[in-house]
Amino acid sequence: MKKYILPLMCLSFLPYTAIAEELTVTHTTTGDFENELAAALSEKGLTAQDVTSLKIIGEANMSAEDFVPVRAQLKETLKSIDLSETVFKNNTLPSADQYGKGGALNQMIVLEEVKLPETLENIQGGTFYGCKELRTVNSPSALKELGMNVFGECTNLTSFKLPRNLTTIPGGLFSKCTNLVMTDGDLPDGVEVIETNAFQGCKQVTFSIIPATLTKIRDSGFASSGVTFSEWTENLVNLEASAFSGSKVTFTTWSPYINEMPANIFGYCTTITDFTIPENITSLPKRAFLHNSWPYTERTFTCRSTTPPTAVYDKGWENTFYEDGGDFKKTTFKVKYEALEAYQTTLPYSKMNIVPLTTNINVTIAGEGSVSTELGEATEGVMPIYEGNSTITFTPAEGYDVVSVKYGETELIENMVDNTLVFDCPQTPETLNVEFSISSSVNALENAKVKVYPNPTTDILHIENNEGVATLYDLAGQKVAATDDNVIDVSNLNAGVYILKTKEASFKVVKQ
Repeated sequence: MKKYILPLMCLSFLPYTAIAEELTVTHTTTGDFENELAAALSEKGLTAQDVTSLKIIGEANMSAEDFVPVRAQLKETLKSIDLSETVFKNNTLPSADQYGKGGALNQMIVLEEVKLPETLENIQGGTFYGCKELRTVNSPSALKELGMNVFGECTNLTSFKLPRNLTTIPGGLFSKCTNLVMTDGDLPDGVEVIETNAFQGCKQVTFSIIPATLTKIRDSGFASSGVTFSEWTENLVNLEASAFSGSKVTFTTWSPYINEMPANIFGYCTTITDFTIPENITSLPKRAFLHNSWPYTERTFTCRSTTPPTAVYDKGWENTFYEDGGDFKKTTFKVKYEALEAYQTTLPYSKMNIVPLTTNINVTIAGEGSVSTELGEATEGVMPIYEGNSTITFTPAEGYDVVSVKYGETELIENMVDNTLVFDCPQTPETLNVEFSISSSVNALENAKVKVYPNPTTDILHIENNEGVATLYDLAGQKVAATDDNVIDVSNLNAGVYILKTKEASFKVVKQ
């Protein structure tokens, strides 16, 4: 009989897999945790590589120095640490430095779960920096302060409840926490400052409303995050470079409360597709609207300044709108009519589609005549017009004059030349009121065949030798009667002066 021993032989070559072990260490002397850890391991017959879960109890304060052996010996195996019964001096989880390199549990590469004491008031800088597998950390009810980079690069962290009294979100607090989910309401009431890189790279952080108390967002505070801010607030008066770069903000104009744009403020923001640059912004910084993603997004900018804002061009990735080779024709720049040439001859705008701004103006017309601009005639009370300097043409009917042109309450007729008016049209114009009236100079020709009598009259006006229609107007230019006969009954008209127009001549008629 053959013996089948191959499986047993193979088993002898299988790699060693550590059995998951829990370890509790009693901390009795501050600064002596390395020896206490070694004693606990020895007592259970374990090596540091066997421990996947650690609990620290005891009455001694756990210092920054005490965490050094935890990082040194358990970095690659520890998945869970329970500090809920650990004692910390001044209820502060200490750190050797605020940037992360000396954080108590920084770079614990397999750590997934942390339990903190509910009495903890302060977590110092860099505590969990680089713990890429960290998923769960409770937020102690007594927590008041957080240091810089506490959760920096914790890419699997999905949630953490911020203390409600926190007024400053520390620098790098959640930097590159790509799976952290936060929505409106998760920011503390009364937050005033977002520090550098606080939410940088947090693609699942989708705040849509800027808190009313927020005054400052520092460099890259929301860079490459999922925030969708669209409305400015009056208290936000300080923005630093790259504050929103690469985010999903949808602002349509610049803040009226901040005088200058910082560099890279909307760089790589493909959600900025229709933006108005206010006239007080005379300079656009490097990378303000930089776009380098193919296919390029169609974008429209509106600028009502007749002088093109200075912009960076021909400096590669530092350009204002596109890197070298960018598709400038994907961008349309809308400007005032009189500024077309200035933009068409100034880089980088000259590489874009420059078009004049247009709007509609409401027009009321009294009397007989028409009103038009370069874009067309007033129809049903609405007329297309260029923003900025636009020429309005008034065309009176035969025998009429333009007697009044009012924009709102302002009379403009004195500015007219040959029935044309150069008008500086705003974005949202008031109504243009135009009045045509029978020319005050019209009189019957002495040798006219048509005779009108009696004049003055009280009831019946006779029209002798007339061919065609005779029309009677009041002095406002409104038609009050017409006939193709040889008489007009004016008995129902008010006393006053009227104008009778025939094919041959015009006559002043007095009704008594």
